[in-house]
Amino acid sequence: MELKNLDLSQIDNIYSTYMTADFPKDELKPLSHIHRMLDGGIYCCYGLFEGDSLVAYAYIVEVENIILVDYLAVLKDFRGKGIGSVLLDLLKKQYIDKKILIECENVAFAASEAEAVCRKRRISFYLNAGFIPTKVTSCLYGAEYVLLCLPVFKDTVLQDYKKIYLAMLGKEKFAKHLTVRKHN
Repeated sequence: MELKNLDLSQIDNIYSTYMTADFPKDELKPLSHIHRMLDGGIYCCYGLFEGDSLVAYAYIVEVENIILVDYLAVLKDFRGKGIGSVLLDLLKKQYIDKKILIECENVAFAASEAEAVCRKRRISFYLNAGFIPTKVTSCLYGAEYVLLCLPVFKDTVLQDYKKIYLAMLGKEKFAKHLTVRKHN
């Protein structure tokens, strides 16, 4: 399998074909926002390919030495085969000197038991990959998240997360649409 940078037509196609099905509507940024971040040089999109076939994708925000995995998914027909772990390992190698942050939907705010199970499964995926839960949670445009990071970077998560979102949203939208909390 090979990790490749996606071009704009691939990014748009993945968004309309897969992301709209893979992510809840309240968690999916408008495509225009993704384009704006690409143009601003803080966004990078990758596809994991087996030969010529896309099997997974990851959309990444990069600000200075901080990485936020904005979206990561395995295509439906390839799930349950360890491909997500392969993709995450490749990203960890790609960004070996960077602080990697992960947002996951907060289990406490699941609308149903089935949704809670799905959220727990996603969090477990990242825990199994070596990430740890932090004491930082957030509410972005009404969607509630918990943050995870690699253990070595746990002390700077709050500042790093704010820096990422200031770059993504700007001060006005940051203040209006994002609440970040650090729990004891």
